[in-house]
Amino acid sequence: MPTRVAVYVATTPRHLAEAEASVTSLRPHLPGIPVTLFTQLTPRLDLFDTVVPLAKTLGASADKIERLLGLEASEILFLDTDTYVCGLLTPGFDLLARFDLAVARAAITATYEVPPPGDAFPEFNTGVLFLRNSSRLHAFLHRWLKLHAQLRDRDPHRVYDQPAFRQALWESELSVHTLPPEYNCRFIFPGFASGPVRVLHGRAPHLPAIAEELNRHPGKRVHTWHDGHLHVYPELAPLPPLWIRLGRRLGLRD
Repeated sequence: MPTRVAVYVATTPRHLAEAEASVTSLRPHLPGIPVTLFTQLTPRLDLFDTVVPLAKTLGASADKIERLLGLEASEILFLDTDTYVCGLLTPGFDLLARFDLAVARAAITATYEVPPPGDAFPEFNTGVLFLRNSSRLHAFLHRWLKLHAQLRDRDPHRVYDQPAFRQALWESELSVHTLPPEYNCRFIFPGFASGPVRVLHGRAPHLPAIAEELNRHPGKRVHTWHDGHLHVYPELAPLPPLWIRLGRRLGLRD
């Protein structure tokens, strides 16, 4: 049987508080899985199985790439701290019997400097990753880390984990599965769901209430985020009148 682990990296007090909330949401949906936290801070030890102290942080998003390299488990779930688990995640691990990596597309189709193959190969969101540990994965992670450093040297004020991930993935020999958006629901962007949302990804108060609203209608639905509020439009539900939609676009209240 493969060994499995869930992993968080928290290098600021805000990230640590988020990780503690996220792992609390994870436990009911992946019971028994060991959870490792990398941090230089002091977490609640009852929430994590292993806490690895960080002697130093690499900054930006390089920390999570570096920490993935040192793991010994055969199957890994990496979660950004601003995630909230609201559904079963075992099917994501099951994909690793066939694929090296499972990851969802970024909510916005983006490419950095559009190198080959161009915009037909957009960025992926690295906040939810299912990974099968192997020498091929290690080669990919080393390349991801190197590209991240190169891009960051050009402009240290930007975050380059996803552009570097995209290029490293294009160059790699990994077998990749694209997760459906329900496994990494970036609810603060307009989106679509046709099944139960399993992971919310984004910063907002009352994440349990947002998950409940998103999953109230199990069928096809569109979701939007406006003025700090989630709006869900199930299939066949009437759309708001034109003046309301226009007002929302202009940033006006209903």
